[in-house]
Amino acid sequence: MQKNILVNLVGKFATHIKEITNSKYLHIVYYVILTDLLLLLQEWYRTPILLKESLKNINYLCPPYFTNCSIAYIFTDRAPYYSYQILIAFIATFIFASVFLFLKQNNKLAILLLLIPVIFKFTILYLLNYDTVWNYNYLTLLLAIVLLFAKDKLFSIKVIVTFMYLASAFIKLYPSYLAGDFFNTLNNGLPLLPRVFNSLYACFVIVLLILGPIILWSKNKLHRDVLFFILMVFHLYSIIFVGFRFPFLCIMLLYVFYLSEYDKFQFKRIYNNKLLLLLLSLMISLQALPYLINGNHRYTAEGEKYGYYIFNTNKQCITSLTITYKDGTKKYMKSSSTDPIQRCDPYRNWFILNKTCEVNQNINNIKWLYYVSLNGSYYHKVVDTEDICKLKYRPFRHNEWIKDDVIDFTIPVTKNSL
Repeated sequence: MQKNILVNLVGKFATHIKEITNSKYLHIVYYVILTDLLLLLQEWYRTPILLKESLKNINYLCPPYFTNCSIAYIFTDRAPYYSYQILIAFIATFIFASVFLFLKQNNKLAILLLLIPVIFKFTILYLLNYDTVWNYNYLTLLLAIVLLFAKDKLFSIKVIVTFMYLASAFIKLYPSYLAGDFFNTLNNGLPLLPRVFNSLYACFVIVLLILGPIILWSKNKLHRDVLFFILMVFHLYSIIFVGFRFPFLCIMLLYVFYLSEYDKFQFKRIYNNKLLLLLLSLMISLQALPYLINGNHRYTAEGEKYGYYIFNTNKQCITSLTITYKDGTKKYMKSSSTDPIQRCDPYRNWFILNKTCEVNQNINNIKWLYYVSLNGSYYHKVVDTEDICKLKYRPFRHNEWIKDDVIDFTIPVTKNSL
């Protein structure tokens, strides 16, 4: 019986590989995944993670469901060991070996080797270094899972891309975004365009993100041509806001969606594709999680990192700390952020402050005030606690010490730095 199960699994895997071999568009997806992995390795090489030296200064961030991830911080980038550089080179070896075998048309082994860096990426992002979790990482992991394990791969990828666009649109459906406040609160407004276009562009973005992927499923070639061109221009323009990596992924996936043969969207095909159905169910659940947690997640940020939440609001935040030591002395600290990339997540501050309490035994308590402003509105006092060291963070439920309904009219609002 075990032999039959093994034969069945090998047969299914061979079928998956044949689908990749026969599709030049799946080849593009394969190289997109590999390029993203190499870019991520380069980022981790330039800004090292998993270093034991970072524990002392608390220069790391564990996920809220695994706050003891520091047990894996055993590497060093210093002489004479260079264990961290060796780790990066070790993972890169699998990527380059996979490319070599893929070019030699040994696709079975090439895809199997791809599994190692994909597992490494998932482990780092979602278990060991939560600071580097961005939406494009979320997307490429889904693509890798589909390429490795799903049947009807090209259709599955198109469905995931469709979900990506629709999710990006629906999280922006707030009056303040439609009014253009996201761009109004940037120092220079929309790059290259007058401020009068702020609201119009915001509405255009939502319509485009909803209609774009739907029309790309259309049989009408003219409609598809027009939407493809508009989406291309949109992503190239967005490089000014979001950098290069995310638009690169979107544009390459648009090539796959647009240039491949017409594929009719059918719910039956989703239902019969168990892995795709599971992934979609998981994505929808994670996307809905912030709305199921009590409070306004746009202020509390609770649950947002689990889903596909990208640039729905501009946030400004202010942190005020009073550190009281056991000898009675006090230290006052204040900082603020007007970086449009900054998500102003209370969890990040909670984690660093709690670890500070653990590392520095001379600290008696830390009083923490935390304010968040959305799109240039009045600041809300999100945290006001006498001792953050005693508070726990619950990853999938509302934390009562995080508020969203206390408005402070005395703090002058500021614009973001872009």
